[in-house]
Amino acid sequence: MRENSTPLPLASELFSWKHAEMRGVTSALVPYFDVKPGAAMYGRPTKSSGGAGRQAWARPMQMQHGREYVGRLSGKVAIVTGASQGMGEATARLFASEGAKVALGDVKDAAGAAVASDIGDAAMFQHLDVSSDDSWRDFVAATVKKFGGVDVLVNNAGLVHFTAIENFNPQDATVVLGVNLVGPMLGAKHVVPHMKAKNKGVIVNISSVDGLRGCNGLTLYTASKWAVRGLSKSLAYELGPHGIRVCSVHPGAVDTPMGNHRGQKGDELNRNYQRVPLQRIGQPEEIARASLFVASDEASYITGAEIAVDGGWSAGYYQPALPGMPPGVVD
Repeated sequence: MRENSTPLPLASELFSWKHAEMRGVTSALVPYFDVKPGAAMYGRPTKSSGGAGRQAWARPMQMQHGREYVGRLSGKVAIVTGASQGMGEATARLFASEGAKVALGDVKDAAGAAVASDIGDAAMFQHLDVSSDDSWRDFVAATVKKFGGVDVLVNNAGLVHFTAIENFNPQDATVVLGVNLVGPMLGAKHVVPHMKAKNKGVIVNISSVDGLRGCNGLTLYTASKWAVRGLSKSLAYELGPHGIRVCSVHPGAVDTPMGNHRGQKGDELNRNYQRVPLQRIGQPEEIARASLFVASDEASYITGAEIAVDGGWSAGYYQPALPGMPPGVVD
């Protein structure tokens, strides 16, 4: 980190910097796909995996209300990037529980392989650097070889970047945009031929609440997430005639080491989000459920849409001088 970069509290204790160091990053870069150990995932608990306090979750029972349950993604093959933990892991587990075969990609090989192993035969893991054209080519080829095709792509991997504009280093833009924007573009490039062959497919691009608004200190990150939003709309037009739907999902604050770097819990944590209408932080599986809906046939007439999963954060703000502001909200 450069001396004039904005410091991140406890960052060195909370994040893996390997991904950033690979590319010689000089400003404050942290992964955007971490999850707090022990956070609730989807399904029913089984053996522990993925580190102390981490819970693994199995596929739901296949009988519901006396009838055999058919998963919402039954028969589909999905790729999820940034899938070793956090929102990506939650998405991979949820998709598998809903009948999909899931290919997990990440630069964190050990963690990603552990998640895939825990999911079972419905999952595979392979190293994926989303900023690399060659890495994407090899990853999609391996997915098609193992599972027979690609029906859904969830571009979840990302980096967040904090710095004042006067400390901006162009090298950081190369890294952040390489992961946050070029990554989804390359993913689409390599899966679209397989989707066109079926005249059907879904691409879910994970943007951010900061892709719907601005935020001080997050200029580069915000620009990248607005770009993902625009990319999704453009691809919706380009690919719609081929039966391929494209949407962006915009998470707000999520309970991960990045979003909760002090390790707060309960009311202490949610107090930070008084000004959000739902007045609490989100959980990774809540983002995953939005991606599941978009990926499923239930969303068959939805494309080019932006779906905010942010507790209402992007809807506006409380005005202290007007009626309806909850008690205790700090002005």
